[in-house]
Amino acid sequence: MPIPATTSVPVAGAHGEPLAHVDADLIGIDAPQNFARGVVRKALAELDDGWVEDIVLVADELVGNADQHVTAEGPMGISVNLYEWGVVVQVSDSDSDVAAIPRESRQPDLEAQGGRGLFLVNALASAWTVRQTDTGKSVTAVFLREPSGGWR
Repeated sequence: MPIPATTSVPVAGAHGEPLAHVDADLIGIDAPQNFARGVVRKALAELDDGWVEDIVLVADELVGNADQHVTAEGPMGISVNLYEWGVVVQVSDSDSDVAAIPRESRQPDLEAQGGRGLFLVNALASAWTVRQTDTGKSVTAVFLREPSGGWR
């Protein structure tokens, strides 16, 4: 099994620059969701509150969706940025069908096997979006920090 490329860069945090940044290539990983959870925890190691687990859950859902739709030749990856104002998680894959992702959250069917991922993303993230890229698509979730230090 290949070792995934992971980059972790601590930076200054001035002028809107991230305080921490981690990128990881998820192609060839046997358990990409498990690996992505570790990437998020690594990027957010400086935070010591319960909101990290919400962000980990959203990243897990986004990577699970990407893993279902990625083509064999890839790419698929995750990027996590920690800012003074919040966190941005971005998951990319090689499927360019952005229309397949519903733009409006709807109550999931409780008896269905799936269909809860984007409902959770919508409930836990402050905002999220999907966009087409040169190599497929990217789903970005944003988590804003309240002035009091909590999250919204």
